[in-house]
Amino acid sequence: MKKIISIALLVMMTVLVISVVSFAEDITLRVSWWGSTDRNNKTLEVIELFEEKYPNIKIQPEFLGWTDYWGKMSVQAVAKNLPDVFQQSYAYLSLYAGKGLLLNLDPYVENNRLDLTSTVEMEISGGRFNDKLYGVNLGTACDTYVYDPELFKKAGVEEPTPDWTWEDYIEKATKIHNALEIYADDSFPRIGAGPEGFAFYLVQHGKTFYDKSGKKLG
Repeated sequence: MKKIISIALLVMMTVLVISVVSFAEDITLRVSWWGSTDRNNKTLEVIELFEEKYPNIKIQPEFLGWTDYWGKMSVQAVAKNLPDVFQQSYAYLSLYAGKGLLLNLDPYVENNRLDLTSTVEMEISGGRFNDKLYGVNLGTACDTYVYDPELFKKAGVEEPTPDWTWEDYIEKATKIHNALEIYADDSFPRIGAGPEGFAFYLVQHGKTFYDKSGKKLG
């Protein structure tokens, strides 16, 4: 059975365990995220729009690069001083949720305070740990590749289709090399060489890296 080359990376905004505060009060919420300068600027723009709509809520932004971000999160977790809302990753969701550091969002979904009716289940399921919802998907991205149609035409090779497999990629790249004596860029295979790529490979084969408990290999 062919396995489609499909890579999707989901990031979630996760809510820290906090007491419920009435929106009628003036409150300040710490919100933290990682990313590029562009993401930071766009997030700050969204925060401005949010504060305009909810003038009684002040957002205290906290932004860092990927490596520094998780170092700071670890220190804050130990000190029980995590932000009220912070960007989370699949790699750490089970760790934080398993230690009771995150708020179970299911009650808020059930009473419609958190409306996920327009969100597909695939986008929601990634925020669950032990059948409880701890994170809401912030966005979806995917790795992709570009190709030169003229080179495919010169080599007499059909252009890529959405259902390409790794086997198709190897076969077509070999044919193009044999016909034109050129090599494909080596960055595309290396995209899947890290832990994330291996995780996607396992999913394509109906496997998971860890079992549902997150403590044993799947």
